[in-house]
Amino acid sequence: MLRFNRKEEAPKKVSGFGEPEMFKSKYKIVAWFKNYWYFYKTPIIIVGCVAILAVWFIVDLATKVEDDVRLYVISDTPLVEEQYAPLTEALAPYMEDFNGDGRIVSACSYLNLAEDPGDEMQVFAYQQVLTIFYDEAISLMLVDDFTFGYLMQSEGLAELSYYGVTGGVDGYRIPVNHTSLLADSTISQMGEFYLVFRICPEADEKKEDVQARYQAMALYAQTLADEYQAWLADHPDGE
Repeated sequence: MLRFNRKEEAPKKVSGFGEPEMFKSKYKIVAWFKNYWYFYKTPIIIVGCVAILAVWFIVDLATKVEDDVRLYVISDTPLVEEQYAPLTEALAPYMEDFNGDGRIVSACSYLNLAEDPGDEMQVFAYQQVLTIFYDEAISLMLVDDFTFGYLMQSEGLAELSYYGVTGGVDGYRIPVNHTSLLADSTISQMGEFYLVFRICPEADEKKEDVQARYQAMALYAQTLADEYQAWLADHPDGE
């Protein structure tokens, strides 16, 4: 007759209506723990996993830092973080705690919108452009000629006059290559760049925090427009 070995500490299984033999120990707490774990380990593991996920979710919400303003750079030219990340420093004088979380945070993101996509990531970038218009933290965008044309065709840009900004070109963009925004950046060496306003989604038009952000960024945009006009006055030939 074949015999199956079992762990010495595991309780014996009794057939019929009997009860399995319980663990025994000279220490009651040890015996209780072993028996409890043996019979209830599955629900304990499940409850433990759920508790860990709940704690992680709560901590993530409590520590998550949301941007008050995010400047988005979109261009056909590939850029590295060292080039675009410092651009947010120029926004500091205009920053406030727009989202009301007790912190003032600005950030800069980049999207390579290639005129001739060469891989899946560049193709995917065209889908990512759509998500920008659902991000309340974004008011201003820095774009090149190709991106400007693409966003204009998509009706994704707001007129400068809508926010009281004058001194740009085309009514939609402010050339910034010769302004303080790109004074310390190599971005201006890669083509013409413009500051533009993304169109405000209808759902955000009545949100006070969103409108406060747009108005603050309008003050900054006007500063750059004035700088551009001053440069243009000194360089009437545009060179």
